[in-house]
Amino acid sequence: MLALANFPNSLKMKSQLAKSGGFLLLMRNILAYIHSLLADNIKYFRSQRGLTQQELANLANINRSYLAGIEAGRRNVSLQTIEKLCTALKIQPSDIFAKRS
Repeated sequence: MLALANFPNSLKMKSQLAKSGGFLLLMRNILAYIHSLLADNIKYFRSQRGLTQQELANLANINRSYLAGIEAGRRNVSLQTIEKLCTALKIQPSDIFAKRS
């Protein structure tokens, strides 16, 4: 499961991080982690299904170059696109955010 254990949980800590610029750095790190997790899992499930990028893109009704960018962790992905990919891959949205061992 997606774990954000290091996310600040107190207002005092958030305030201190915001003043030092650390909160923005923390958020960037969280976003980078989510992009990486999403990219790895989409590639994993696509290869498990024996699909090429073009085949998955066609099934999800998205552009192949957009899918390549997602798999490379370079693209921001909307919830609508995540839903399309999950439907095409026949997985639950939680599967796409699960940490694989």
